[in-house]
Amino acid sequence: MNRATLNYLLQRSTAALLLPLTLWLMFYVMPTIISGILLFKREVISIFFQSTTNIILLMLFIFLSLYHGFLGIISIIKDYVNCETTRKIITLIIAFTTIFSVLAGTTMIIDQHILTLMS
Repeated sequence: MNRATLNYLLQRSTAALLLPLTLWLMFYVMPTIISGILLFKREVISIFFQSTTNIILLMLFIFLSLYHGFLGIISIIKDYVNCETTRKIITLIIAFTTIFSVLAGTTMIIDQHILTLMS
């Protein structure tokens, strides 16, 4: 299997995995967080972050959405940037940005999870 086919399959599989996670985010997470913020009830948000299932699904959503975006941007760069050196530099910048974003997002979620368990 060549690289283009692998990227195609990875992008389609991340999109398929993101569909149920996006529905979960829209219909469960957002109403829960928004109601907690609007009602000034920290315990609503704390209950959400105490659940290990919610933490795992939220981290999975962050990872898959950023990786899916990375794959899409890389395929666009390969199609439209002709200079090999420029393509490699842009790819490295996007890769480091994606890795940093995944680490920052998961660190904040784990930190919030630990804080809610301690309180």
